[in-house]
Amino acid sequence: MSGVFSARRLGGVVLAGVMALGLADFVLWRWAGSVLADRYSSWRDARIAEGFAVANAPPRLTGWPFAARLIVAGFALRAGAAGSPTSVEFSAPEIDLSVAISAPRDLVITPALPARLRLGPLPPLALTATALSIHARLGARAEERPAVLTARDLNLSPEGNGPEGNGGGAIRVAAIDLSLLPPDSDARVDFRLQARAIDLPAGVTWPFGRRIGLLDLTADLAPPLPLPIIDSARTAAAWRDAGGRLTLAPARLEWGGLSLGGEAHLTLDRALTPQAVGSVHLVDPDAAVATLVRQGLMTRQSAMAIGAVLSLLAQPRTEGGKPEIDLPFTLDSGILSAAGVPLLRLPFFPGAAP
Repeated sequence: MSGVFSARRLGGVVLAGVMALGLADFVLWRWAGSVLADRYSSWRDARIAEGFAVANAPPRLTGWPFAARLIVAGFALRAGAAGSPTSVEFSAPEIDLSVAISAPRDLVITPALPARLRLGPLPPLALTATALSIHARLGARAEERPAVLTARDLNLSPEGNGPEGNGGGAIRVAAIDLSLLPPDSDARVDFRLQARAIDLPAGVTWPFGRRIGLLDLTADLAPPLPLPIIDSARTAAAWRDAGGRLTLAPARLEWGGLSLGGEAHLTLDRALTPQAVGSVHLVDPDAAVATLVRQGLMTRQSAMAIGAVLSLLAQPRTEGGKPEIDLPFTLDSGILSAAGVPLLRLPFFPGAAP
């Protein structure tokens, strides 16, 4: 009889323990959910105060017992006046802000897809991916934990073209990893971008083909640009006058037969035209120059001049390897020069001197 009583007592203790754990989990879930709701509300109010437009349906909390998930349906964010040259618009059917009960400070932000992206007056783009999320640390100091955006099989195509971008103009990226440290006060913002297997839009003659194998760069922007940008010229002038500088170090690009790395410092001149100084490490420079001539981006006279310099300086680093060279370069008034020799005028600087 005493054995039966002991078994019942043990069962009661176990049941009470399970109920206590369930109650504790529920309390923690509610607390984590309230933190998420407060953080989102504060973020939304701050963005609106800065001039952003933010719209969404009332958030709802779900995910118990394993996670606190704040579902924000009908999410839309716009920076700048709609259709203005500097405006950026993003919308998604919903945004999922989630923290695991076991790790309540590790935030994962996942937009439902397809999402919609519009840059300035350009036609809107449909955004799809097999995976797209942002990982951040709640309450962490900026220098301790960067926000990390991860995307796999990302596709950007004009709306109406379908997921494969059959109408042309689609950009596909197999993998993107972007690490971003929030601005250190008003001093600077640091980030690193890695993108692999970038397929550029069809219908355009690209200098080294449609496929960029790798883009890997580390950069810092000092001071950070204020967002949203309402008046691009005024913002650029203020950034220049504050000693604005974008530093790329290191950077690496694998594009068709082009393989290069290097570093650069970019600023704005009095006319708000980008200017830069830096150095580049180029593999097989003769092939790169020949490609630029074929695409009409470099004159034969410039190719002959730079070729004479390259033939003196480029040497294989390994036996039987391709020639490699380290060159200083400058960008001034839209003219790109290497080792003091003008190479080409970049087409997106209409004010560049002939």
